Amino acid sequence: MTIHNNSYEIVRRLASTNAVVLFSTSGLGVFPVTIDLGHHVAGPDIQAALFQLAGGRQQPILAVFVGGI
Repeated sequence: MTIHNNSYEIVRRLASTNAVVLFSTSGLGVFPVTIDLGHHVAGPDIQAALFQLAGGRQQPILAVFVGGI
């Protein structure tokens, strides 16, 4: 197996065994933060704010902000 095929297998395995996978490079200087609203004390309020930010048309299941709002 070549390095390329091994890398492909690593990605395939990670993506198939995790609901969400984020690949990034440390050269970007950012480190993603994950907030589980089901475990956050202000979870329902944050979810309501996300609903407003989505235009009030749909309940967001996943909200991703890159570089701010």
